[in-house]
Amino acid sequence: MIQGTAGAVDATPATAALEGQDAIDRLRRFGGDRLAREMIALFADSVPERFAAARTALVAADTETLVRTMHGLKSSSAQLGGTGAARLCAEVEHAARAEQLFGLAPAIDRAEQAVHELVAWLVHALPPDSGVR
Repeated sequence: MIQGTAGAVDATPATAALEGQDAIDRLRRFGGDRLAREMIALFADSVPERFAAARTALVAADTETLVRTMHGLKSSSAQLGGTGAARLCAEVEHAARAEQLFGLAPAIDRAEQAVHELVAWLVHALPPDSGVR
């Protein structure tokens, strides 16, 4: 399951951009640019800690924490339009749920890279804060 992914993402860059833009547009409709920026910032700020927790859980063979952490990353990524990142997080989640932990570190690395790419895209896709409220 994990070995066959080789870091490939199913969505094309154009599809991923459309999905990400749709997510930003939903946030903006709901609460404007400010809410969209805050949600993206909260997600971005949590990413390093969440992946550190995933790696700690993997080393400790703590499947419950690993499943919970990767599930949260998967859900957050999907809500923000990152279907490729969500898919990679889901692969780690499912492997951990099946207690297939051997060799899972590279899959966590691929998921983290995809999430960082999602965050970078989201930050650049949203107009900068004008300071006007």
